[in-house]
Amino acid sequence: ASKLGNVSAKNRSSQYKNGTFHVSGDIMFCSTCNIAVDHKRKATCDRHLETSMYLEKKKKMESAAVSSSEKTKTAQQEIRKVALFNLVEAFTSAKLPLNALDNPALHSYLEGNLKSVG
Repeated sequence: ASKLGNVSAKNRSSQYKNGTFHVSGDIMFCSTCNIAVDHKRKATCDRHLETSMYLEKKKKMESAAVSSSEKTKTAQQEIRKVALFNLVEAFTSAKLPLNALDNPALHSYLEGNLKSVG
């Protein structure tokens, strides 16, 4: 009797890092390449993860993710700068000394209500 077919696509995909493969019905797909991969033999799955097609697509996806996170980080920095500038502007126009920000009650209020200022 053959041992092939004893492992379900879901069980095989769970043997890999989350997000490497996904399952639809009893077909396992590579999440990077979006192609069906034979799940009956683990070696077949391992070989797929070593193919140049998979490695190139994975590299492109990772660089796109890094680029996206850098843009988000830069946008968050800009929002924080604007919020800090507005806070300083409000204090100076109200003729409040900036060291008032050291007051624990005010500091606590600003931290809780102005998330972008930090």
